[in-house]
Amino acid sequence: MSFIKGEFGGQTRNRTCGLNTTYCKHYREPTNVIDKILCEGVCPKDYTATSHGFCLKFYDKERLARDDAEQICQRDGGHLVNVDSEMKVKDVNETILDKNFSSSNIWIDGRKSVQGDPWTYGYKSSDPSFTFWGDNDPDNGSSDLCINYYYASNTNNLWRWFDNSCSGNFAFVCQIQ
Repeated sequence: MSFIKGEFGGQTRNRTCGLNTTYCKHYREPTNVIDKILCEGVCPKDYTATSHGFCLKFYDKERLARDDAEQICQRDGGHLVNVDSEMKVKDVNETILDKNFSSSNIWIDGRKSVQGDPWTYGYKSSDPSFTFWGDNDPDNGSSDLCINYYYASNTNNLWRWFDNSCSGNFAFVCQIQ
């Protein structure tokens, strides 16, 4: 398979786990396993490959409402980044530092239609039980229907999730899978 600079490809492999293998979580339950990888570790033009192979694009200068930011990501073929695991936290945070990102508020994936609904995401979460909320969040304010990534001294100088009104104009990070 060959690539033109700025293009990327993927590879999918199906395999069936059996009784005499360690590929399955439960050794006695045959299961289909689908492996997906990004070929060559190459991301689309203007996207950065993280240390664990995520393709991210950082919009530091643009400040948009959450749904407008998601539309930009969808035009690229992706979604706002779903910071859904310790691995993703590490990669996103390292890349923010490497890029000298100037914003302390960033739109990431996570939205509700109305308060009380579950959070929905553009990409299925790799770990639905993972949370990374800042102190006293989510506070479920009546208009706090979107998740943003926020960095400040009151978060022990860590990026954390906060629920927020979707109308705020923030920088954002897109992800291509």
